[in-house]
Amino acid sequence: MTTFKVGDKVTHEAHGDGEVKYGPFSSFYLSSGDCYLVEFAERGHATCSSPRLTPRPAFKVGDRATWGVFHEVTVTAGPFHTAFGTTWYVVVTDKGTEKAESDDLSLVAEPAPLKVGDKIRILADSVHGTSIKHGEMLKVARARPDSDGYFVAGGWFLPLSAEGTSWERVQEDTETINGVTYVMGARYKDRQGDFWEFSRQDDGGVTGKWCYSNGDPGESGWSLESAVENFSPLTRVED
Repeated sequence: MTTFKVGDKVTHEAHGDGEVKYGPFSSFYLSSGDCYLVEFAERGHATCSSPRLTPRPAFKVGDRATWGVFHEVTVTAGPFHTAFGTTWYVVVTDKGTEKAESDDLSLVAEPAPLKVGDKIRILADSVHGTSIKHGEMLKVARARPDSDGYFVAGGWFLPLSAEGTSWERVQEDTETINGVTYVMGARYKDRQGDFWEFSRQDDGGVTGKWCYSNGDPGESGWSLESAVENFSPLTRVED
């Protein structure tokens, strides 16, 4: 009979996948083996007897993983168990089909879905028949891909599957003051109606440049702290 510990991923024969939150313990109502408190996504917490639980495989068919010298592989079959207590999977690499020990595989986390407003950087000139230049920064206007797997950024249709080869996500650089987070490169409007844009300097400090509401340039070099102290609230506006 399998013994589980807190945090183990398990599958209940009736309730599906869950996670052990407490146990093992004995129950007057469930006499067949040890009992565990298991959390399920749909039904919440339930007390389950050990015979009705099985360990959830570390990987499933279709999962992407890293393995040894191979940057990334795809699990195509398994798990399979040996007489020595080890587990292995069949994986596909750029060299062909291989057998991989479970302990040598690491699951590749799926990237977070794109959101409207996310920034991306183009990695090559004229990608996918566009006139976009390498290094251009675009803003995602439609994140949900169409039937062909294309999303919209900067007025261009780009394939979601080309992340890492044709485009990459740009992580926002932020600074928090008095509990408010400000994004470098974003546009802000102060209480007088003038506009600000902040950037991080080589020494790690953050300075801003501003212009009047009519578009005339103002002074540059204000620190973010000074701008917040003298002109807050600073409200982010659409780029």
